Formats: sequence, C-alpha cells, structure tokens
Amino acid sequence: MPRPSLVEQHQKGAGPWARRLLQRVRQSERASRAGDVTVTRVSVIGGSGSGAGTPGADGADGAPGFPIPGLDGVDGLDGSPGPQGPAGAIGAAGMGIPGLDGVDGNDGMDAAQGARYFYPVLHLFLDGAQTTGGTKKNWSFPMPYAGSFYKALLKATTGPTGAAIIIDWHKNGTTIWTNQANRVQIAAGATYGKQEQSSFGVTSFVEDDVMTVDEDQIGSTIAGSDVAVELVLKVAVTP
Repeated sequence: MPRPSLVEQHQKGAGPWARRLLQRVRQSERASRAGDVTVTRVSVIGGSGSGAGTPGADGADGAPGFPIPGLDGVDGLDGSPGPQGPAGAIGAAGMGIPGLDGVDGNDGMDAAQGARYFYPVLHLFLDGAQTTGGTKKNWSFPMPYAGSFYKALLKATTGPTGAAIIIDWHKNGTTIWTNQANRVQIAAGATYGKQEQSSFGVTSFVEDDVMTVDEDQIGSTIAGSDVAVELVLKVAVTP
C-alpha cells in the first residue's frame, strides 16, 4: 500500500477550502505518478471545520506532447589527409607451373670418319766406302700390304766430294722415278739428302710388290761412306 501524502495526513479538521486544495493535490499526485509533473510537500494549516465536502471528479489526463525534430546540423569540413602508411610487406613468390618437356630430336648422322694412316719405313744401310751397283747388298723386300710412296731419305757419315751420291729405288725391277733427275741424292760436300712425294713418277704399290735399291753414282774424289738409305711409305689404316 502506498504511503499517505502529507496532505492526507492533515485532512482531519480541515475546512472546505482545504478539501478543494486536497483534491487539486491528488490530481497533481496522479499526474506526478504518470511522470508529467513533480509535487513538492504541501502542508495545510488552518482551523478545524465541520461538515463533509463532496470530492471533486478526477481531471482528464493531459494530451501527449508532440516532439519537434531538430534541424540537421551543418556538415563539418573535410579533415586533412593523414600521413602515408608504411609500405606493405613483399608478397610471397608465386609458384610457376613447369613447362612440358620438349620432344626429343632425331639422332644426328654420324660424322664421316677421316682416313687414318701409318708410315712404315724401308731401311737399308750401305756401310764402308761407297761403290756403284744394282740390287745393293742383294737386298730385296716384298711389300706386305698396299700403300703409296711418301718420302726418300739419305744420310752419310762421310759425304761425297767431286760428285753426288745418287740412289734409285726400284719396284719389281723398275725405277719409281720416271724422271731420273728426281732421284734422291747427297750433293758433293753434303751428308744428307731427301726427295718428297711429289718427285715420284710411280706413287703406289700393292701387296707382294718387291722393292730393291741401286746405287747409280758416288763421289768422284771421295766416294762417301756409311750411307743409310730409307724409303718412307704411307699406308691407310683399315677400320
């Protein structure tokens, strides 16, 4: 039960004017409980009266107020741009997709292999003082394979004087120098002589050809001595 108001506490002994005031106060209290007004403490001081007054009817509730919307505020000014932020971190490296393997190319053709040769040497040593004659030392040599004549060489311990020492190689009894001026020789006063491949009139031989040596000329004053006679051959290597 709500606590009696101050006015109700002084109701007893109040006159008619006090009852009217009490009625107004009650109306104010109801409005206060509704939240419309605030009631302060009221004390009625007066003499005592007699008689009972008729309470007045409750007043009607006030109409609700209408809110008035406020005006929109003025837009504020744009703020100054902020400082530039730090650079972002470097992104992770992307993963590339490996390309497909290329198609293997066709095998290249084998390069042609160049011809290979070896160079055997026929050697005859004519020792002592030199003398002319055919088939020196009765030496003959059957060829074991085919090839070509490459170079002719002479070397004397004591060289001839007055005339040259001239040597002639024969194949199967015939000179290989068609032009006899090209025969290999050691000039007078010298100890060495040679002829190159281009000097030969007969340039090749086959297996079982027989080689011999003739000494066609010696020194006229000093014959010369201890002569090494060599014929270099050129033979292709068979794979």
